[in-house]
Amino acid sequence: MRALFTIDAKGTIVIDPAAYGISVYRKIWDRDKSKSKSNALAELGYMYYMNDYKSYFSDIPDEKDKHREVVKMVFPDKKDFAPDKVLKEAIELYKKDIPFSVGVLEDAKMGVEALRAYFRVVDLTEVNDKGGLLYDAAKLKTNLVSLSTIMKSINELTQQVKQDIDASNMMVGGREKGMFEDAED
Repeated sequence: MRALFTIDAKGTIVIDPAAYGISVYRKIWDRDKSKSKSNALAELGYMYYMNDYKSYFSDIPDEKDKHREVVKMVFPDKKDFAPDKVLKEAIELYKKDIPFSVGVLEDAKMGVEALRAYFRVVDLTEVNDKGGLLYDAAKLKTNLVSLSTIMKSINELTQQVKQDIDASNMMVGGREKGMFEDAED
C-alpha cells in the first residue's frame, strides 16, 4: 500500500504525484476548474478522512457519525454534502488499497462500540413485566472483565496493522515500493 494521500502537520492533504496518473483521482482534480483546486482537495480530503487508518476520524465506528464530523471539518459550509458518483468510485478504489488487517481492526472496534452501548443502557434495578430483574449483574461483570481482554487484543491488533502498513510500504534496504511493483505481469 503506497500512501497516495497523506495529511501534513498543517492538516492539509498532500497528494503523491502518482495519484494524478490514476484516472478517477485525476477526474476529481480536473473537474475543479478553480486555481486553488479547493474543491478537489476537499473531496480527496473527505475520501482520506473517511477511510484512512491514520485519519483523525478512524476511531468513529458509525459511518453516519464519521460522515457528519468529516463534513463539518472539510466542508464547513455544506452540511448536506454527499459524495457523487465520481467520488464514490474514488473511495471504492481507495478502500481496495487498505490492508485486510485494517478492516479487521475496524470491525473489532465496532464490536467494542456495541458493548459500550450495552453498558450505557444497563440498569441493574430495571425489572421486566413479571417483576424479575431485566439485567443480570453476573453477566454484566463477565462482560466488564472480558472488555479488558478485548481492549488488549485491540491494542495488539493495532500494532499488527501498523506493522502491516509499514511492511507494505518498505522493501529490502528500506526502499519504498514503486506504484506498480506488486502488479502481476
